[in-house]
Amino acid sequence: MLHSPQSDDGRGLALQVEGLRLSYPMADGRELAVLDIPAWRLPAGAAIGIAGASGSGKTSLLHLLAGIERPTAGRVRWGGTDITALSESARDRWRRLHVGLVFQDFHLIPGMSAEENVLMPAWLDHVRAPGRLTARAAELIAQVGLNDQRRQPVARMSRGQQQRVALARALLRDPAIILADEPTASLDRDGAGRVGNLLLDLAGRSGATLIVISHDQDLLARLPRQVKLEAGRSLAP
Repeated sequence: MLHSPQSDDGRGLALQVEGLRLSYPMADGRELAVLDIPAWRLPAGAAIGIAGASGSGKTSLLHLLAGIERPTAGRVRWGGTDITALSESARDRWRRLHVGLVFQDFHLIPGMSAEENVLMPAWLDHVRAPGRLTARAAELIAQVGLNDQRRQPVARMSRGQQQRVALARALLRDPAIILADEPTASLDRDGAGRVGNLLLDLAGRSGATLIVISHDQDLLARLPRQVKLEAGRSLAP
């Protein structure tokens, strides 16, 4: 069972995992075990990095923690909510309200501007983004250094700039949880360093619970705690 340091402000949500298993049926009738984590706990506001070889189950774990996928068995509790007990639509709504996701593939809309992409989560629940979220988007765009490019289509941006747009979008709702999957992948060393700085700085300001999955040893070394996922079987220091 793992524990990580408490944040000072406690604005994030605490995580409790119990008997978490994920497996898929195979053609020969056997099951392919992907994850088997008996217990894992993080306090609200913790910041942790997860490493592991390709195929060790890192992205599957992130999907379970985000409620994108349901486990074969076990519980994932964030704060007082057991997300594994929620319906798919309820999990979707919970995720929109509480989770900022940073994907390795940014999932931006090429023909839309940086500002429009950042505001996209607001448009899932509103015909027009509320004024407070429009102001929040402008603040985040400035913080990630893209104020002059805010109306530029993301298709005309560099990969590093697109990653900054994706970071701003993930933080639009000031989420209690930030889950980042290889946020510096495919970037050069300087670009990875800048994106890592932004992720840690913005997460630190909000007090969110931060879980980063990465092969980037420089980024992982900057997090208060690092663990290794080994063949999906355990989380070992």
